[in-house]
Amino acid sequence: MEAIAKYDFKATADDELSFKRGDILKVLNEECDQNWYKAELNGKDGFIPKNYIEMKPHPWFFGKIPRAKAEEMLSKQRHDGAFLIRESESAPGDFSLSVNSRHTSRPSLTLIPRRMESWASAGEILSMSWITQTPTGGKELATGRPACFPAIMSPP
Repeated sequence: MEAIAKYDFKATADDELSFKRGDILKVLNEECDQNWYKAELNGKDGFIPKNYIEMKPHPWFFGKIPRAKAEEMLSKQRHDGAFLIRESESAPGDFSLSVNSRHTSRPSLTLIPRRMESWASAGEILSMSWITQTPTGGKELATGRPACFPAIMSPP
């Protein structure tokens, strides 16, 4: 995840990272301390105060939008596979993945769903809710935890 520096910060300890207002920092770990994040800038890493930065949202996360709005937005995309993630309407605390699959005869995305919001046939949008983490292509993150995104599978 990336963050934008809101203020200058001068490191006062060896394990801290100095930065200037406007710098784009790569946040490596948000779980070390409630007030400090581990981040990287220009090949160096260290701790930064979390109140000095603003997290940049992922371009694919749309927060709390209704499924109908997600489907409308995706229907304007010209290619299969366009997707967005949003907060689930039917299961607070869960997320929904909506994928544009209108040019395929069957969905090409495999998820381990908790509940289906709608299942698309050709020409429709696929939306599902899930709670299980599925590794992408069998790869794991450097931390050893499975990736949070579903595996994309080709139809048989």
